[in-house]
Amino acid sequence: MNQAPAIYGEMTITPLKNINASSFRAKICARVTRLSEFRLDNNPHKIQRLDFVLLDEEGKAIEAQVPERQVDRYKPLLREEEVYFIQYFQIFPAKTTYRAVDHMFLIRFTNYTEVHKTSTISSMFPKIAYSLVPFDILKTRIDNINDMSDVIGRLTTVGHTTTAYVKGIQKSNRKLYLTDGRESIEAMLWGRQAIDFPAEQIIEESKRTPIIILLLGVTCKSREGQLKLQGSTTCQWHINPIIPEAIALQDRFKAFPYEVSWLNAPTTSTQTISTSINDLANIINPHKIYGNTYQVNVVIKTLKPNQPWWYLGCTSCHKRVLQEGDSYRCPKCAATTAEPMYRITLVAIDPTNLNEEDPKSIEIVFFGTTGEQLTGVPALTLAASSTINPTEIPLEITRLYGHKYTLKINVSFSSMQQRDISFQVRSIINAYGPVVPVLSTTSKTPGSTSAHTDSSISIDIPQEQHKKETKNLSTVAETTPPEHITLATDVQQSSKRHLTEENSDLSDPKNIPSKRHAARKLDFKS
Repeated sequence: MNQAPAIYGEMTITPLKNINASSFRAKICARVTRLSEFRLDNNPHKIQRLDFVLLDEEGKAIEAQVPERQVDRYKPLLREEEVYFIQYFQIFPAKTTYRAVDHMFLIRFTNYTEVHKTSTISSMFPKIAYSLVPFDILKTRIDNINDMSDVIGRLTTVGHTTTAYVKGIQKSNRKLYLTDGRESIEAMLWGRQAIDFPAEQIIEESKRTPIIILLLGVTCKSREGQLKLQGSTTCQWHINPIIPEAIALQDRFKAFPYEVSWLNAPTTSTQTISTSINDLANIINPHKIYGNTYQVNVVIKTLKPNQPWWYLGCTSCHKRVLQEGDSYRCPKCAATTAEPMYRITLVAIDPTNLNEEDPKSIEIVFFGTTGEQLTGVPALTLAASSTINPTEIPLEITRLYGHKYTLKINVSFSSMQQRDISFQVRSIINAYGPVVPVLSTTSKTPGSTSAHTDSSISIDIPQEQHKKETKNLSTVAETTPPEHITLATDVQQSSKRHLTEENSDLSDPKNIPSKRHAARKLDFKS
């Protein structure tokens, strides 16, 4: 049964719960909440529409929109938390995805919509439109894009603002953790909601009282089996809101420690740990040591088989570029310039195990500047000079076999998805030179030789490179490639099928510019 319309002066007001397809002449009195501006990522300076939620005196809510052609007219009139009389609007069925509230319809302003601000309202007029979803019910909404959720809990941890690339667009974000007293959930704020979050003030206030946070309009995701909440441009947060549920939680948590802490605050666990290859080689689960930094002595044995020693990386963020038609684009930051960068994957053994026939070993990877520090030659110069043999490993790398180093390393993030654990070299602390000198060579495999010492360890060196052991290594570095040369079309075409594959053989000279076409920065715009 429909409730009778309310009367404000001589104006008859229709409750929001009675709004239906025939309410195009209805008059409503509602508070504007969750006001946000919808913009396209590829045109962030233009407002495509205004989105908001209207809340009436009974606590019923309905979504509303101002379309692009009406934004300039109504944007100056609408303010968050203000109450308005609104008349003459269109009624549409509610959205089928990402619904903010439970209502069958949606209000859309027209060129004839009348909006009048009022301050003559009841003191009991609600200020926040929300419908709380318990933590255990949130788990049933994972990957549900039909309805957004509202959640409340005590804030326990807050992260600093960082940035991430989403579909090539850089966006600000911030992690939060909240609890209902039984379990904790991670929430991610994006855009202005992340930037404007008053983390420092909240942490200071939490020394005096529990911080209750109300998150409105979040979606539920799963990562590594854990529930994660994701905000959006329409998401809102409220700190210690004056609602019954928040007041009850504050009273409840006063009996427990409630101070909010920073996420990833520095601790002693970030100190470098001295260890050995023998100990690291015994690790079978990378999760157990991920995040630790180790200092270790190593002897380089060989380049890992079937692994390219360079890749074509973005000059802005160093991510591998992808091919799009006749040009290239970075999938992380959308840049279109790139150059060869080091990714030297080596097998290393412990210096104390040189006498063993089959010593324990680990995989170590030198990226970018650490690779250049290792070889002494820029990746671009070395890649452009290695065009004699398609399977050639440069002398600047093979001459390092048998050399000893002290390195600072940690487990790479990708190791958690691989069968073998890989360690990324963070820095080279000391370089000691060769400890396994080449005394003799015998044919080991076609196209390679084996260098031996008094120890039983074998160091693999390709024959062509062994013959050039006395070559003056400075000749490569003396040839400075010309600046700003556009990648030649024939090089683009010959490398098409290689550069977009994760495991492509990037050591193939067909995939790199020749000395004539080498450049410090390659512009892939066609």
